[in-house]
Amino acid sequence: MKVLITGGAGFLGQGLARQLLSRGQLSDSQGEVRRIEQLVLLDVTSAHDFGDPRVRVVTGDIADRTLLGELLDTATASIFHLAAIVSGQAEADFELGMRINLDASRLLLDVCRERGHRPKLVFTSSVAVYGGDLPELVQDTTARNPQSSYGTQKAIAELLLNDYSRRGFVDGRVLRLPTISVRPGQPNRPASSFASGIIREPLNGLAASCPVSAEARLWLLSPRHAIASLIAVHELGAASFGNSRTVNLTGVSVSVGEMLAVLKKVAGREAASRVSFAPDPDVETIVKGWPKAWDTRRAKALGLSGEADFESIVRAYMEENPRPKAKSPTRSLVGLCLIISLTITYFHTGCSTIIGAKSFHGPVRDGKGWYRLAMVIRHDLYADRSGCKRYAESGRSVLSVVSTSSCQNPARLPRL
Repeated sequence: MKVLITGGAGFLGQGLARQLLSRGQLSDSQGEVRRIEQLVLLDVTSAHDFGDPRVRVVTGDIADRTLLGELLDTATASIFHLAAIVSGQAEADFELGMRINLDASRLLLDVCRERGHRPKLVFTSSVAVYGGDLPELVQDTTARNPQSSYGTQKAIAELLLNDYSRRGFVDGRVLRLPTISVRPGQPNRPASSFASGIIREPLNGLAASCPVSAEARLWLLSPRHAIASLIAVHELGAASFGNSRTVNLTGVSVSVGEMLAVLKKVAGREAASRVSFAPDPDVETIVKGWPKAWDTRRAKALGLSGEADFESIVRAYMEENPRPKAKSPTRSLVGLCLIISLTITYFHTGCSTIIGAKSFHGPVRDGKGWYRLAMVIRHDLYADRSGCKRYAESGRSVLSVVSTSSCQNPARLPRL
């Protein structure tokens, strides 16, 4: 069988692809278990192919009918539609959000209808389809009332997929995802980006800003359980869903203050102190309209699960994204620790130049055969071995210059 993942270069798309390649098979809309012969990853940026010959990476626009027509043929038995313009960006750029979140979703459904082979189609929706005055516990049947363009686009796409399934054009299923935390990688444009950033950045020794109050409450799910749910829902038979193809996934209800308390517990006071509050009224308005908790009885009845608490989510992130441990400084580093000033000695062909710097990244090899690993030298750096070690282990950076006689490979340079 052939499987298509839209948004295949994103963190969920890549995680899903990795799991599907490991799994090696899926059931089709007839319930027949089939081997995955080709996995197509479509996105506007190039996805990682994992060095697997079954993977085909396609870079292009999902709203391009010609491209979708080429990729989606009758051999495409399963589709995971993850591509989206995220909430903050969809709010800032209305036309782009409509084009990708709504127009491209309908185009994908129409191409499936034209092919006539009724593929399985898993669509990711969001807590953003809800809004306004919500009950304490939101049900699967609670009326959609989005308070953002992103939520509106997702709600319309949900209804379309349900109707296309009713008509027999696709075998669809919609997963309403809680806010995913803790996301790996760099911050992106969703209004919910802070829900990962206030944990991820401090764990990596970086400062983070929170745009909502400590009392703001979120409904969260880890990436690993989101990916597991995508596959589990795909494998369910159509009869499992009854007259609604939409499922609210399980999650954890937690306030920002409770999240920071967990960060302090698992990573220490210093990590938690890296988070500051900078209220953003636009983000606060969007987040305030999201559900604080869902009734998960239907999801659990379908065999779907999540973490028991937010601490489990954070520890899962730390397990899957370990931070490199600091190594003790080399002798050459200990010698250089005697330098107290904010300077970097830059070795290059023919001469040495002293330049002032606050930060400089390496390693870089120059024409004279030296490698330099340039980081921050702090004026209060201790001039002894124990002091250097404390700075390295605390995530602060120091300078190390290693000659090629001791390090022929830059990958062997000491990591700080």
